[in-house]
Amino acid sequence: MNAPMQMKRFASKTAVSLLLALGACGAPEGEKPEEPLGSAAQALTARGWDPFMNIPNAWTKSPEQHRFCQGGGCSSTLGYAVASSSESTCAVRGVGYDTYGTGGLCPNWFNWEWDASAGRWKAHIISVPVSGQNGYQYVGLEQYINNPRSFPAWDFSNTHHWPYVSWVHSVHLQVRARYCNQNSNARMPYYFAWVVPSNPSLDGQVSIDLLTYVGAPPALGMPDPGPSQTEAYLATRAGVTVIKEEMKRTFEVNGASWGVKPNNYSSSQLWCYNSINDAPWLDFSINIPAVISRLQQEGRLPTPLPADMRYSGGIIGGIEFWGPVGGWAEVELRDHEIWTY
Repeated sequence: MNAPMQMKRFASKTAVSLLLALGACGAPEGEKPEEPLGSAAQALTARGWDPFMNIPNAWTKSPEQHRFCQGGGCSSTLGYAVASSSESTCAVRGVGYDTYGTGGLCPNWFNWEWDASAGRWKAHIISVPVSGQNGYQYVGLEQYINNPRSFPAWDFSNTHHWPYVSWVHSVHLQVRARYCNQNSNARMPYYFAWVVPSNPSLDGQVSIDLLTYVGAPPALGMPDPGPSQTEAYLATRAGVTVIKEEMKRTFEVNGASWGVKPNNYSSSQLWCYNSINDAPWLDFSINIPAVISRLQQEGRLPTPLPADMRYSGGIIGGIEFWGPVGGWAEVELRDHEIWTY
C-alpha cells in the first residue's frame, strides 16, 4: 500500500494534600476548542482519532474504575486510559474521587482542565509517592489501541486507526512539569508502540525520555545515555524480580542523547517550582524515522521494516519515580499529534 502524498495529522486515542482544591475546569461558556486545521485532520477525527486531545475523556483500571471527562468528552464512546503502578490497590484520584488504598490516600491524581491560553484541553497529572511504596511509582495518560488498558477499547478492527509505522513522520507534544524530590531519579516518557501481524515476535515499543531528573545519590532504573536498554534489563538492575515478556520488547532510551529535546528550551531537567503555572511549556517534536533507524542499527528492528508494521498507541506522558519515596511531581500535557506522510 502506498503512502498518501499529502501529509496528514493523526493524534492520540488510546499526566499541601494531594487533593488540590481544584474544581472541574470546564471550557468557558460560548468557547470551543479550535478545530484542527485542514480537512484531512477533520476526516481522521471522524474515524476516531483525536487531534490536539480534543476529547477529554478517560478511565482508570480496576479495582475502582473511575471516569474522568469534561464537556463533550462525557458523551464520547472513545477515550484515554489513566494508569498507575498503584492500581492494584487503589485507582487514580481526581475531582470527586477520594480513593483510599491500604496505605491511605492513593498517591496519584488526574484531571482534565481547560487551558484558556491555548484554547484547548490539557491533562493534569500529580504524583506524591508515600511510605510503603517499593521505590518505583508511575502514573500516566495512555492511548493503546490493542491493549485492555483502554476503556472502552478503541476500534482496533478498523485499520484506519493503525497507520503504518513507515508512514509516521513525527510526533508533537507540549509538556510542562515540576519535580520536587532530589533524592530520587524520575523520567517523564513518551511511548510509541507497534504491532506486526505477520510476526508478533516483533511487536514492541520504544519509551523515550522527554524530561529526565537525576537525583543524588542516583538511583538505578533510568535509561543511560547512549544505546537503548530493555525495560527488562533496567527493572532487573533496579531489583525487580518479576519480569514480564513485554518488558523484553520495550526499548527505553535517554531522549536527550537520541536528539529528543525541547524545541524552545535548552534544558530538559527543570526542577521544582512554586506552582505548575510557573513552569515553562516545553514543545517537543519527535523524529520517529530517526528513532526507528537507530533501533534498526542496534538490531532491535529488522531492515527493511515489515510491510505490515503498524503504530498501535502508547503512553502520551506521565511520571516515573525511581528511588526513595517522598517529594512531589506534576506534569501537564496538551496538543498531542501524530503526523504521517
